[in-house]
Amino acid sequence: MLIRKAIYSDHFYISVFAGFVLCCMAAGLETQQFIFLTIPFLTLIFLYIICKPEITVSLLIFTFYLGFPLIHTYMFGIFAADFVFLFLLAAFFSGFLKQEAELSLNSPSSVKKINNIIFIFFIFSFFSVLFNLHLKETRDIAVSVLYMFNMLQLIFVFRIFSVKEIASMREKCVNLVLVFSLIEVIVATIQFCQQGEASVNSLRNVTGTLYSHHAMLGNMMVFPLAFCLYRFGLSGRLARILYFTGALISLFVIVISGSRSTLVGCVFSIVLWLLINFKISLKYIYSIIAILIILIGLFIFTPLNRIILDTIADSSGAKLDLSSIGRILVWKGAIMNFYHAPLLTKFFGIGIGNYYTMKYSFRLIENTNFASGAHNNFLHILIETGIVGLIFFLVLFGVILSSLKRKAAYDNLSYYFFYLTITLLFSGLTQETFWFQPSFCRLWLMYMVFLAFCIAGDKNEQQNIMALK
Repeated sequence: MLIRKAIYSDHFYISVFAGFVLCCMAAGLETQQFIFLTIPFLTLIFLYIICKPEITVSLLIFTFYLGFPLIHTYMFGIFAADFVFLFLLAAFFSGFLKQEAELSLNSPSSVKKINNIIFIFFIFSFFSVLFNLHLKETRDIAVSVLYMFNMLQLIFVFRIFSVKEIASMREKCVNLVLVFSLIEVIVATIQFCQQGEASVNSLRNVTGTLYSHHAMLGNMMVFPLAFCLYRFGLSGRLARILYFTGALISLFVIVISGSRSTLVGCVFSIVLWLLINFKISLKYIYSIIAILIILIGLFIFTPLNRIILDTIADSSGAKLDLSSIGRILVWKGAIMNFYHAPLLTKFFGIGIGNYYTMKYSFRLIENTNFASGAHNNFLHILIETGIVGLIFFLVLFGVILSSLKRKAAYDNLSYYFFYLTITLLFSGLTQETFWFQPSFCRLWLMYMVFLAFCIAGDKNEQQNIMALK
């Protein structure tokens, strides 16, 4: 009876926690390992996150901008976002269990369809890894396992952020991206001003808060570009000026980041927009004039002209720079390897995450016959997961694009996210934009967060009439 009273006393849990703190302090002082002293604070933070699931939403978005991985080896890294993802799961499911009222798991059919395709892709990728297991070393298996974990992250993050109560936070999350991107603008501009010359090679040092050029500041800045245009279409006159300026600044950072892949994606997206919206009208003509003025401004006030000239090494235009030649050689080797691969390997691939184990039949520019990736999203997926995996990937983005196009009729964010997706897919022609390598995995995770916000929205709650028709 006394024990029962003690356990159910209002002070029991406080007493237990106090004892826990004393134990941690004693352990820290005894061993001189002062990390023990942080454990009580970390415990409190964890418990607070469990009680406030919405905190983890902001925290996850923040971690996309934290540069260096906590653990990094040749082909994979573990980032702060990976730990926050575990907090997110704990917070979400504790909130779900706590509120017996369901967290609206009755999602739109398009949400379930996208989630199911990724899950089937996950199952197939797991089978592909097992199929190649006898050929792999321990490190290769570890890389595959981590990539599979990253794919599970996509599935859970998309599912969690498509829940009605969390999807209602999308405007706050757009604000967060705009604020964090402003920090990227400041850091990237300082880095740009420190460069002695504005060549493609020197612009590789403009990385923002990210840890390398291959962490793709250019792709990250596509998000504030799209979000500024989204807000521009819904705002008053003064706010429009601010958001239009924000879109121009985002374009400026994409250029000074030296990300030619992202620039290629932007060009394809603009061309597609012009084709889809073709109409002989004053509005359409004004749009073309505005695009031309922006392009001329970029040529005059940014190193865009220098980037194009550096890509073509000599004045005759007959020779590409080493980076472009290297990509062509990597593509050639990937196609040759696929052509000569056994039939089963053609269908099931060499195993997710294991491109770097594939041996080329010739030496690349770096005097090696291995490449870390195909520098082409579609070729990379074809090699690692075979024809079947590539089909899943294409079907996934086919469903995503068709869903976004339908939602765009009444949701402005989906409208611009459709073109953001086109931009990133076309940038994937020269890099692995949508894959799980350390350089791109966080980008794909961020993409899934806002994709969920777009796809999961309810028509009755989204009365944003299209500004551009």
